[in-house]
Amino acid sequence: MRFIICDLITGTVLDEAPLVIAEDLTRQLKGVGEGKFFAPFFDGEGRLYKSRYWEKLIVPWKSLILVTDEDGRIIWHGIPNSTATPGINGQEIPCRTVEEYLLRRYMPTAEFLDVDQANIFAAMINAANVNGIGLEVDAPLTGVILERLYQDAENTRIGDRLTELSNASPASTG
Repeated sequence: MRFIICDLITGTVLDEAPLVIAEDLTRQLKGVGEGKFFAPFFDGEGRLYKSRYWEKLIVPWKSLILVTDEDGRIIWHGIPNSTATPGINGQEIPCRTVEEYLLRRYMPTAEFLDVDQANIFAAMINAANVNGIGLEVDAPLTGVILERLYQDAENTRIGDRLTELSNASPASTG
């Protein structure tokens, strides 16, 4: 496995880090996955890493850690969500999946009349992208046509609106 550190906003690969999975990396349908990594201060032979440049790149809510398999396929991703906790031999880095980011952004006023559910989904993601992380949407039309009115004054998180939208049926309006 490889652990690649990226800039969360630009997606630029910054470095690879010698991390170890400290807790199971979880994923949830319609939810936020979690994981924890251990960043050792010493290499496999007990020698202190002379250069730990990658430590400075792991910044809460500014970095993205990609976990890849031997073939380079991404098998998990996480955003460090708090400052690493140092220990004697290294530090723990707690992470949450990108879905957590959508729970940190709020839905602006928007009105959708006779719009496919997938297009509403894309509009919500694009709202999160304003001064955000640049998520890309590949959502084929669902055939579920909805009417939705969202008000900025409701102070509802985009992640919560997405969950509501995923539960919608053609007869429901909101």
